[in-house]
Amino acid sequence: MSGTTNIPVVSVIIRKDNKVLLIHRSGTGYMDGYYCGPGGHVEDHESFAQAAQREVKEEIGISVTPEQLSFTCMLHENYIDADVRVAAVFEITQWQGEPYNAEPEKHDDMGWFALDELPENLVPTYITALQNLDKGNGYAEYGWQSELTT
Repeated sequence: MSGTTNIPVVSVIIRKDNKVLLIHRSGTGYMDGYYCGPGGHVEDHESFAQAAQREVKEEIGISVTPEQLSFTCMLHENYIDADVRVAAVFEITQWQGEPYNAEPEKHDDMGWFALDELPENLVPTYITALQNLDKGNGYAEYGWQSELTT
């Protein structure tokens, strides 16, 4: 039996009232031209929660405590011609500091978007994370076949 490498990543939903904070990817080499929330790879010897805290600080300049991170779901991502990723999705509704674009070399826009007026060029897995947000389902998938084949 052969295995696969699942890359651990985090995705963070920053929510205020009925809006989410989105950053527009630019110059990263991955999903450039699309909006998403802060997130990225989990580093060696770093937990998912620690990675979420680090990513929001690096990308949008805010600080969060572990208690301010609310786990929403595990998202198993399968991009056909890319790596398989396992994303821990967190929601943040309270934080310290004022969000700003802390990585202008990787993001060329940032803004608050109403949940019912999201941009069309949203990272597909982020759409899945947002759709799962209020369902209370601890698991979601993107890009997998709906039925097992034999």
